[in-house]
Formats: sequence, structure tokens, C-alpha cells
Amino acid sequence: MPQPTTAEILQYVTLLGYTQGALALLSGGVVCSLQIGAFHRHGTPSFLLLTISTICGILMLVLGFVPHFFPSTPILSLWFYLLSFLFFCAEITLGIFGIVMLFQEYRKLAEASAKS
Repeated sequence: MPQPTTAEILQYVTLLGYTQGALALLSGGVVCSLQIGAFHRHGTPSFLLLTISTICGILMLVLGFVPHFFPSTPILSLWFYLLSFLFFCAEITLGIFGIVMLFQEYRKLAEASAKS
């Protein structure tokens, strides 16, 4: 069986990368909708932080892919990647604080439930 050429391998890698990005956007949208629903039902700040974190993650992905789909100058591509990195940092920070708050809220709820 002949080995694939470098160009063919790059086509597969590109297709896999776009598929991975599309699936990440899809799953991010589903998670975000679940978090919004939880925030509306419970009104706790942890779900708000987690929702904003997920939105930052979605924006990170979108900004990272923009230079691949639209022609731009190298400096514009750099700005897209820098903005993408900032949204990534916001996603991590807000996600960590949101999950810590969620665990604290759950602990309080469990303690209150155990007392009754």
C-alpha cells in the first residue's frame, strides 16, 4: 500500500482540526445552555460564572479559527490569536472560581439537608 503524500496528510489533519473545532463549539453551546438553565432555576452566582466561562471558551475557539476562514494580514491574525488567548485565560479563571463556588454552595446545601 503506498504511503500518503505530505499534502494528503495535511488535508486529513486540517479536516480533523475543523471537525474538532466544530464539535467543541457544539458541545460548548450545549453546556452553556445547560448552565443558563441552571442559573435561571437556582439563581446561584456559580452558574453565572460557569456560563460566562463557557462563553469565553466559545469566543476563544471562534477567534482562533477566524484567520483560517477569512483572509487577513499577519498582524490581524496575531491580534485574533492574542484575543483568543485572553478569552482562554478568562475561561480558565472564571471556570475555576465558578466550580469552587459551586462546590461551596453544594457543601452548604448538604450541611443544611443533614441538619433537617
